[in-house]
Amino acid sequence: MRTVILTSILFCFAWSVNAQSNNDKLFKMASNEYKNLRYAYAIPLFKASLKEDPKNIVALTSLANSYKINNQYDSAIKYFELAKSMGANVGSNLAELFANKGNYSNALKEKSVYTLNEARYKGFENIEQFKIDSLDYTLQYLNVNTPFNENAVVRYNNSIVFESNRANKIKGTNEFGWDASAFSKLYTTNNLAITSWDSVKRADWVEKTPTAALSDLTAVTSNDNTTFSKKYDFKSIPFNDEGVILFDKDLSAKYNVGAISFTADSGTAYFTRNLVNTNKVHQLEIWSASKIAGSWTNLTKLSFNNNDASYAHPSISADGNTLYLISDQVGGQGGTDIYYTKKDANGQWGGLINAGIIVNSNANELYPIVSEGELYFSSNGHAGLGGLDIYKAVTSNGKITSIENLGYPVNSSMDDMSYSKQGSKGYFVSNRYGSDDILSFDYKLVKVLLKGKVELSDGTKPVIKVNLFNNANTLLESVNTDLNGFYSVYVRPNRFFQIQAIEPKGNKADAAINSKGYTGNPTLGYSKTLNTLIINMPAPPPPVAEKVSFKNIIDSLKSLTADYVVFHHDFDKVTLERSHKAAYKKLQARIKQLKGARIVVVSAADCKGSDEYNEKLSARRSTYLTNNLQTKAKLNTYISLHVGERILAEPCDEKASRKQQLENRYSYIFIEKN
Repeated sequence: MRTVILTSILFCFAWSVNAQSNNDKLFKMASNEYKNLRYAYAIPLFKASLKEDPKNIVALTSLANSYKINNQYDSAIKYFELAKSMGANVGSNLAELFANKGNYSNALKEKSVYTLNEARYKGFENIEQFKIDSLDYTLQYLNVNTPFNENAVVRYNNSIVFESNRANKIKGTNEFGWDASAFSKLYTTNNLAITSWDSVKRADWVEKTPTAALSDLTAVTSNDNTTFSKKYDFKSIPFNDEGVILFDKDLSAKYNVGAISFTADSGTAYFTRNLVNTNKVHQLEIWSASKIAGSWTNLTKLSFNNNDASYAHPSISADGNTLYLISDQVGGQGGTDIYYTKKDANGQWGGLINAGIIVNSNANELYPIVSEGELYFSSNGHAGLGGLDIYKAVTSNGKITSIENLGYPVNSSMDDMSYSKQGSKGYFVSNRYGSDDILSFDYKLVKVLLKGKVELSDGTKPVIKVNLFNNANTLLESVNTDLNGFYSVYVRPNRFFQIQAIEPKGNKADAAINSKGYTGNPTLGYSKTLNTLIINMPAPPPPVAEKVSFKNIIDSLKSLTADYVVFHHDFDKVTLERSHKAAYKKLQARIKQLKGARIVVVSAADCKGSDEYNEKLSARRSTYLTNNLQTKAKLNTYISLHVGERILAEPCDEKASRKQQLENRYSYIFIEKN
């Protein structure tokens, strides 16, 4: 965060210190250092002052903010909580610091501070939404990084140019009291080698320690007062500067220089520099320079700069006619806003135009960068993971309609900024490892292969259509299973879907699925196996009962056995007609030899007489034959059936012959063997 605020001095903090409320010398000295933006020097003085007056709310809040500005989040939280417990209004500071630490549950307890920015709170409440596309980016850590800050990286021909506050020695003449590091310069390198994550350059925070008693120190009045600085220790951090050189001596200055942008032909540069205005405050200004005969010349301060505000982070469009920048000038949304200006027909820059409320928030927007025709920027005022996140402005018909958080791993709970790309590769800056570091990235849209199976409850295996819907019930894709019910479909990871299977007869089954919990790696790809989806097939309808007919009865019994005989009875008798007696005796003898057989007797009557009489007559005939056979052979099962005149073998009316009447007086005897 040091370089972010370093290149936007006076933007990010508007804390007022009422030194006159306390006559204590240490408090006055601390307040003076704080007022002059020398936060590294204010810290030990505020701590010493608080030993004598631990309930000084102004000292507590100023000390907390000094730690926050220098990325010392644990210490900042400690003193903000102390100040809050004594009634101080600490705004969103605690919530933002908890988010920086990844402690979103505590950040959410500060909901009341986001009444004017509900989106910020909602972002912390739904933090997983920013991680759904984490597979798309592969990050690399560059060799150019040091324990100091490397920031504002841009491409320049076959190299990169970046801002850094690296220094072999830090002493009063080159020390920036903001964080007790050196002033920033522009550097360049074409050594873009990546290195192992184990080689991340980290530097532990070391507070300024006075070399004289605090009572001997005198107050300071400017940011670079060497007399006062000489009474403190200075740090020296070794680092490897191989392959990195100063970009241009003419663009360097006594104070900070950084955040540069080049036109498409590399002939003009727009850059940020610190100058001293009439109030002896290091305001930021945007300058231009021209490349002539290999040298940067014609250094010119752009016309929109003024002493009442700071201007920084320029980014020129590809056609050279639109310049984006940030400013804290009056009339913005709050904090630093993104503005743009256009060249007129005479090549002069016009007035600044605010980029609007879709982009700008009541917090800080920084590092607008036009990359491949798209605007990227950083903000700590929109929904995100914490600190500064990188966003893309989404446009339609040349107008910004929405913004899109680039998500994890480009964004983290710390500060992420200065994003630019060329094709699928690019660079950005993050302080997630303690200091601002340049990271490179490779981007590839990753999909997960969902593999599933559909089965039918009846065991059949037709080809089945599978439809995939998103949560908005929009059809995304339709695929068919193979003959074994297997299907597969590629989807974006970490999302929720609805799947529907339809078999050829129209029976369906659906289920909620998701593409989380995948396995695999970037080389082999990612996949997930889904649970088997079952389509319940309806049972076949029961057979329709048909009206019983003679043929159906006979056919039914014949389907069970082909072993049967037919006899006929005398008129109005149970006895058999004379011509059947021999055959009947032969049947008796055969049945007598059987064991465990089933004997079925079905008897009928002709249509002479009433229906009731004929029903009883056929029953007597069936009973007579059944009892007779059972008496001769008891080791079988016997079934007696009668049908009266309901089932006739021949027509039965006044014209029926004697032979037809005889045919209607039948008895069938079926033999079923086990």
